[in-house]
Amino acid sequence: MYRIPISNLDNLKDRVRTCWESLDQQIINKSIDQWRDRLKAVVRVKFCQVLYPMEASTSDTNTVPPAVDHTDIAVVVQRTVRDIARRKRNVIISGLPEPTCDSEAENRLADETAFHMLCEENLTVKPAMVPRGCRRLGRYDGHRPRRLLVHLTSESSVSSLLTVARELRQSGERYIAENVYINPDLSPAEAQDAYEKRQRRRATAAARRQSQQQSPDNSSTGTFDTCTESSTTVASASDASTTDNVAAGSHITTSTSSTTIPALL
Repeated sequence: MYRIPISNLDNLKDRVRTCWESLDQQIINKSIDQWRDRLKAVVRVKFCQVLYPMEASTSDTNTVPPAVDHTDIAVVVQRTVRDIARRKRNVIISGLPEPTCDSEAENRLADETAFHMLCEENLTVKPAMVPRGCRRLGRYDGHRPRRLLVHLTSESSVSSLLTVARELRQSGERYIAENVYINPDLSPAEAQDAYEKRQRRRATAAARRQSQQQSPDNSSTGTFDTCTESSTTVASASDASTTDNVAAGSHITTSTSSTTIPALL
């Protein structure tokens, strides 16, 4: 694009248009798909604050909606994109025991060592950290370890680490298998969106399990009812047979008696 000096603004526009048209549509679609989910979560939270900074009374029909400041929108988009790009090179580790050294620098060094040991002993990948290493998030309450924010060197390192994070569930150390998790570094809006998706998945799974539990119960009840009905039918048939036999016996006895008495007389 810049191999030939740009003479004026129109020339720059022509260069940009030419470069844009030369891009493969699949590359554009892939980039859009990559950012869509992340931007969608931010748009719902932040854009409403930018587009509607003042609350208008619904009862006042003369209220005019505030004008949209496109400069503010552009600032929000730029900050969001930078924040997303930064977070994509980080991971969050929860449940990793927190060191209790004398200084913050010693604690950070201990956390870096613990992260390397966690990957070395339990995972098949050993990603490298940037010089700033890692740090704990929030305030320590004295009981539960704080989440550990780890800065890695590239997005591919994050992707590889998240791919094998499930291997922690097969760790030989029980505490790690039950308490330590590795997750992506999400913004508050993304974290809320991910939480809502988890809640929907859990509700769907619970409904499916309940449906599967009710189906065997219904089939068992049907079988029991059928067996009871069959038993009742058999019993009724048996009773009818017994009644017929008794009636037949009475008839035979009566006939015999009728035949024998005249002979005696």
